[in-house]
Amino acid sequence: MLQPCRRVLCTASAAVALTLATVLPSHAVCMLCTSAIRLDRSLALCFQQRFDGELRRLESEGRGVIVVDLSDCEKEDGRTGLPTDPRTSATLDSSFVADGNSLRCLGDAIAGHDGSLDPSVLFDLTKICS
Repeated sequence: MLQPCRRVLCTASAAVALTLATVLPSHAVCMLCTSAIRLDRSLALCFQQRFDGELRRLESEGRGVIVVDLSDCEKEDGRTGLPTDPRTSATLDSSFVADGNSLRCLGDAIAGHDGSLDPSVLFDLTKICS
């Protein structure tokens, strides 16, 4: 009795895994990663400056994901901290969880962004990373 139940459970688990693999975007394999990241110009520039270092840290830690912390980035006017712009009620993401694919995708999205990054831009990685 136990053997048939185990076989059914394994078959069902495999079916669910295959279904998710075909439905979810390729980067969504990282279930812990932040799926949408809101940055302003200062945070985007800071991320770009730290990009190579964050990739090296990801590889050296060997966990598959890292927490990218941009909270110590200095604002252009010299202030530290990241209050949201008064023109928008959206909160900026000064830290987020990412894997290698998410880091590369966000870096490409920032580099290829056409238009202003102020007051902020939401980079929805589920839509732009495929």
